[in-house]
Amino acid sequence: MSSQQQPQAARVALVTGGNRGIGKSIVLALAEKGISVVFTYNSHPEEPPAVIESVESLGNGAKAASLQLNVTEFDKYDTFLSSLQSILKDWGYTQLDIFIPCAGIGSITPFGQINAQTIDDLYNIQFKAPILLTQLVAPILKEKTSVIITISSGLARFSLPPLGVYAGLKGGIEVWTRYLAKELGSKGIRAICARVGAVESDFGGGRVRDDKDTNKHIASTIALGRVGLPSDIGPAIANIIDLTWVTGTVIEMSGGQQV
Repeated sequence: MSSQQQPQAARVALVTGGNRGIGKSIVLALAEKGISVVFTYNSHPEEPPAVIESVESLGNGAKAASLQLNVTEFDKYDTFLSSLQSILKDWGYTQLDIFIPCAGIGSITPFGQINAQTIDDLYNIQFKAPILLTQLVAPILKEKTSVIITISSGLARFSLPPLGVYAGLKGGIEVWTRYLAKELGSKGIRAICARVGAVESDFGGGRVRDDKDTNKHIASTIALGRVGLPSDIGPAIANIIDLTWVTGTVIEMSGGQQV
């Protein structure tokens, strides 16, 4: 479909880590709103085709495409941007409306056993990559209407050792998002941070999902009485993209964890 044939309200998003878990839920929830999505994956190349098929099966005009990206391979970002722009051109777009850097990992870091490599790995993926990727795509974000949604963790609000390094970096993302909102506000580009609570996913080795005792214990700390699901998060994020007078703030999605 050419750009002349597209509905006036057609939008396009970029989501990193969109092949599974929360990222996949975000992709599908955006597509439900008729938003086309380019999403990245690092490993598991067998997963993106199923996500694309799910989007296209909606029949509402939303499109999906995947690009392989290891977010820590910073020297490949320019090549990634060229590939992204090629997809946008094929779809009849030149700009993005939404950017959600969701790719991430978790790591247990008990004090006294923390090593430099673990810190570097977490820093590169959870802090450095979202910042540099945002800087990379900012020139093609649509002014006046676009939004960047960063991903934080409930661990930035409450303490649950031994996850201090990860939590500290997520706290840094919350602070940086406020600065980003200030720096891009003159262009009408919003920046909102989604603070996500405990979710049943592959994150951190899938412990919250697979260990019944862990799941039960965490559920006991949540006002709604259960651990979250990826399907709780995607729709919540898809709904906040249209809060046009909200920027520079954190919106928590945790079911009331440790309130």
